[in-house]
Amino acid sequence: MDKYHIGKTTIQKWVAAYKVHGIDAFICGPGNASYTSEFKTMCVEEVLSGYGSSMNTGAKYKVYPSVLESWIKMYNANRELKDYDPKREVYMAEARRKTTIEERKKNRYLLY
Repeated sequence: MDKYHIGKTTIQKWVAAYKVHGIDAFICGPGNASYTSEFKTMCVEEVLSGYGSSMNTGAKYKVYPSVLESWIKMYNANRELKDYDPKREVYMAEARRKTTIEERKKNRYLLY
């Protein structure tokens, strides 16, 4: 661990993911994953009901434990767990509003 500067928690997370998914746990998909509010709620309730820790549940559903823990905090604070789809819209700093990918591509071409 010290030789490669990898934390104990990171290794525990890798082991938990490997136990569930085997070598596929280390195959990265393209970009960020999409999560529905129902999926987030299901994961949170699984942890809170005692069926698994945030690390084990995260490994099971391929969600970082820290992300799952942030969902739990929101859930416990009675805040809405919203759908998340990073492909649907992106932020443009200049526009200060959410824009679609198509709008961003169009604006990019107008700059050149």
